[in-house]
Amino acid sequence: ALGRRVWMCPTPVGLMKIPVGIMEVVMSRPLSTRAQLAMLVEGLAGDPEPARQELGLNPAPFTPERLRPLLDASGLRPKPEVPVKAALGLAGLAVMLLAFAFRGPLPPWKGMTVAMSVLLAGSLAVRAVRERMRPTLSRIGLGLAAGLALYGLTRIAVLLLSAVWPAWEAQARTLSAWKTGHATYFLATTLVLIIIAEEALWRGVLARFFMERWGRVPGIVAGAVLYTAAHAVTLNPLLLAAAFACGLYWGLLYAATDDLTAPVVSHLVWDVLILFVAPLV
Repeated sequence: ALGRRVWMCPTPVGLMKIPVGIMEVVMSRPLSTRAQLAMLVEGLAGDPEPARQELGLNPAPFTPERLRPLLDASGLRPKPEVPVKAALGLAGLAVMLLAFAFRGPLPPWKGMTVAMSVLLAGSLAVRAVRERMRPTLSRIGLGLAAGLALYGLTRIAVLLLSAVWPAWEAQARTLSAWKTGHATYFLATTLVLIIIAEEALWRGVLARFFMERWGRVPGIVAGAVLYTAAHAVTLNPLLLAAAFACGLYWGLLYAATDDLTAPVVSHLVWDVLILFVAPLV
């Protein structure tokens, strides 16, 4: 009724008896009891016909269709947090600004800095983005672990690429050359800005926009596709492949935490390792 996708995972009764038994022993008010488990096993369905004949009762079916009007009347049914105008406007602006960044008069790194500064300002105007920048130690730790794991996966992917596509190294050197000629402090400062802006826009605005309307998995995929398409102007197939894979990865991380902290930290860790600490080429 809330429009959320529901995944039913069947659990063996024998496995369910273990936590139920523990809860009955250690809790004064257990969350579940063996009697409740027995009710689930035996079933709760009943025949409504005697109630109709003897009491004149006509039970209403418990269905999402009957619940939706009640949710709408009570204001409990969630509404999309990312407006259509904001999503479409920022997506269109991103296409134009990134074309300027990669094909304009400025070097790519400076062009990205200018473009993502504007897009960050626009993304922060969306309330859903501001409300999902809540750093905690657990989210930062998850982001660090996710960034290291992604770097490990990247190393494995490089081994496969070397076997099937030796030309990937030339594409990687082209991307690495973007930082040439810039001071370290400039690179460090702008890298943080660019990453925060990318996560705010591509995950916080656009991926969320599609997740709210199409569901979690289609929304993550759609966000990754747009993230990839925005880099098409570079004409670098390695960057496009990395953008799609990483877009899926950070989209899953965002959806799992409902917050931008872990994706931002993971993105930052991965970029620092790839670009500065342990480059691929």
